[in-house]
Amino acid sequence: QTPRQKILAELEPIAASYGVKMRDILRDCRTDVVVKARRDCMHFVWSKNSKTLSEVARIFGNRDHTSVQYAIGCHLNSIGAHDHPLAGFAQRKQARQLEYARANKARVAARRNYVRNTVDNNYNQQGASL
Repeated sequence: QTPRQKILAELEPIAASYGVKMRDILRDCRTDVVVKARRDCMHFVWSKNSKTLSEVARIFGNRDHTSVQYAIGCHLNSIGAHDHPLAGFAQRKQARQLEYARANKARVAARRNYVRNTVDNNYNQQGASL
């Protein structure tokens, strides 16, 4: 067995506890149960095997190290380890995503109002000239 295969074999019980297969964890599946199982597995590999974020990313199918960083942060938040630096990373990313969503909603509303006012003004101008 290769080192990667040994590590994946260690993760089988975690996957089984969630009722998912390792192949689902290694794929891009984004269902809630698979995502939770994947982040627990990533945390396990990172903490128990002393792997870097990049090494963990390679084990899980050539993901980006920031994906691993976020997954570990979410896991730490879920177990209540909010004071860990990686937990803070996940919280900051979620806050940025929320802020982006709010800003995007405001941009859409402003664009909608602009279009509505332009249409109303054009209609009023045409009505006045008739």
